[in-house]
Amino acid sequence: MKVMASTSMPPATVEALLDLLEGSGGGVQVLDPPDHVRAAWRRILHVLRSDGHIPDGWHLVQRGRNSGDLVLQLRPGEHPSKRYQPAAANTKVTVAEDLVKAHPAVHQLRNQPQRLPASDLNRSRALLLLQTIADKITAGGHTVQCGSQTTLLVVAAELSSIGIRVWEETGKRWALRLTLAVDGPGKQSTTWNDYATQPLEDQLAEILATIREGIRSEEAHRQAAKQAEQKRKELARDRQITEHRAEFLRDQVERWVLAQDIRDHCSQLVDAGMNLGASWLRWANKYADSIDPLSDPPGTPADPQPEVQAVRNAPTPVSNVESPGYTEVRPWHPNRRWYHR
Repeated sequence: MKVMASTSMPPATVEALLDLLEGSGGGVQVLDPPDHVRAAWRRILHVLRSDGHIPDGWHLVQRGRNSGDLVLQLRPGEHPSKRYQPAAANTKVTVAEDLVKAHPAVHQLRNQPQRLPASDLNRSRALLLLQTIADKITAGGHTVQCGSQTTLLVVAAELSSIGIRVWEETGKRWALRLTLAVDGPGKQSTTWNDYATQPLEDQLAEILATIREGIRSEEAHRQAAKQAEQKRKELARDRQITEHRAEFLRDQVERWVLAQDIRDHCSQLVDAGMNLGASWLRWANKYADSIDPLSDPPGTPADPQPEVQAVRNAPTPVSNVESPGYTEVRPWHPNRRWYHR
């Protein structure tokens, strides 16, 4: 590699530059050139690349385009950056010259010429374009139907549909230009027009890509709506179960507190002078045992049915206890009033 001073200007011609690179073993290094020298090298390199002067089977590597040392190398083979570029695909969609085995929707339109462009040429073109669209879309597993009014074809989506319109128009710079519009989903609309160098047939790949993107957008929207609905149902179900268990838990606590209060009250009655074997005390203690959840600790309650909200069950006393009442003479107590007799 030949090392050159920072003030070294590039050769005046591309041929001289190639001779310089070849004579220096394929490489040249200019030591940190000033801006005007670097710009001069960029200009000659631009001519070298843009006019196709790089020999076949070689590529040019440049470093230091804007700062630092300027290094140029002519190397054999393909440029490394091209290894990562995908091969160009032929995206042009072929449109049949004749309408053979027409799709049912297109066949229906063929029998409704008043909905199609008026000129014979554009009417035929419109049918062939619509047939190609119908074939490509149905091949992807989607449904195509005949539309109504100005919408000629309808691509059925899950939540809405995509409409396709075709018409001809005349302007100051064209006559009977064919126009195609894809409507939806939603209110969006994309339009393509005939051009002198690019008729609608040459834009069909882009048209199909737009339709497929609309289908994917609808499917994504449907999936998102489905997931949101499922999430809503799960949250509602969790709330229902939580409310049901909370009611069950509150009922347990209330029963436990009431049982404790009844037992405390019975103890106070005994302290006040009531006979420990009194039937009222026996019934009260038995009732406390019947409602106390600690007497037979329950497990987690069964979840309610999804359609049925949890309903709180009131405490149910045992059926074989004595009826509450005062069946024997109570001992005198200073807090007793005349209406207790």
